[in-house]
Amino acid sequence: MRSGPARQVQNDGHCEQVRGAWLHLVLTGSSSVAGQSLGAGSVVLMPHGDAHSVDSGTGAVVAVFVPIDRSRCHPIVNDLPAVIVLPTPAGPLAATVDLIRMELTAGRLGSDAVVAGLLDTVFLHVLRAWYEENGKTAGWGPALNDPAICAVLCSIHNDPGRAWTVESLGMEAGLSRAAFARRFKELVGQPPLTYLTWARLGTASQLLRDSDAPLSVVAQQVGYGSEFAFAAAFKREFGSAPGRYRRQEAVAPG
Repeated sequence: MRSGPARQVQNDGHCEQVRGAWLHLVLTGSSSVAGQSLGAGSVVLMPHGDAHSVDSGTGAVVAVFVPIDRSRCHPIVNDLPAVIVLPTPAGPLAATVDLIRMELTAGRLGSDAVVAGLLDTVFLHVLRAWYEENGKTAGWGPALNDPAICAVLCSIHNDPGRAWTVESLGMEAGLSRAAFARRFKELVGQPPLTYLTWARLGTASQLLRDSDAPLSVVAQQVGYGSEFAFAAAFKREFGSAPGRYRRQEAVAPG
């Protein structure tokens, strides 16, 4: 997940519907986002990118556009409500928001890069907080709250190019092959290797959009032994060859 550039909203404003998500941080004072009255340190995530109003009141609000490919949006995002409000975050999330405030205030060399990384961290902390509180029985909550399956999901997304098998994924989970395959399908909703392919091609689409790496390199990074095999799988999933997809995304409106 990559965040767009942060921008401060100094006065009353309106955030349009976007192909992505809106993430708002109230850095100082009091503000209102999507009709919610908020104090300093509050975080608001609108995962489906709905249009809404922002009243910065006496504070400073950072509005962040988080690009998300809706055609392949991860179920972890699809399961979320329209608005998530964390009015009094604590611990690592509060510390991260405070670091963002300091970086934006100081305006030091490299602040843009630092803030971009911190915003990704905020996004993930919000997802974690919501699923820990609300995701015990529905949607992706059970999978994320199952330590064995969650570990496997992290391994797949951290290293999609590895030559994973059901057996090696089961070892990551600390389960036998059969027990792992059964639990994974029950909690995730599809077999392990089907999900692995989905994750690999999603990573490939991001690499095609965000880098100039040759197709052979992209294929290798996401676990395909040949450019031909990668192109065939990609076209089945996206309906377009990788090279054409890259060209289309390069000229697509933001």
